[in-house]
Amino acid sequence: MLEELQSRHDSFVMETVEMSGFGKNTTYEMGMQRMIWLGMEWLKGKKLRVFDGMHGYAGIIGVESTEHSQLGELEEIWRNDPFLQEGGITGAMHQYVLHHLKSIAEEGYLTWFQLARDQDPSRIILVKMWH
Repeated sequence: MLEELQSRHDSFVMETVEMSGFGKNTTYEMGMQRMIWLGMEWLKGKKLRVFDGMHGYAGIIGVESTEHSQLGELEEIWRNDPFLQEGGITGAMHQYVLHHLKSIAEEGYLTWFQLARDQDPSRIILVKMWH
C-alpha cells in the first residue's frame, strides 16, 4: 500500500525528523510521519488551547488522555486514514506524535526541525508523503 500511495500524482517529498528510531522505510515510521503531516494540516488556523486537557501519566509510556481536549477531531482523521488503518496506531505513536505536534504548534515547524537537526543531524530524513 505504501508504494501505491507514494506514487500518487499528489505526492510530495517532505524533509522531516525520524521519530521512531526504526528507520525511515518502516511502516511504523511512515505511520508516525503520516500522523505528523495530517496533524500539521489539521492545526492550521487553530489555537494552542486544542491541547488543553491532554495529559499522560508519570512513568507510563503509550497512554495519553485526550478526552478533555479538543483533539478528538484529529484522532478521527487518523482513524479514517487508509494508510493508518492498515498499519494501525499504537499508544506510543499516539503519545509521541501528540507531543511533537504540541511542540510544533508552540515553537513553529522550523524551530522544531532545527532543534532536532542540531541535536542529531542523522535523524533528518526525506519522506514521500501524499495528500
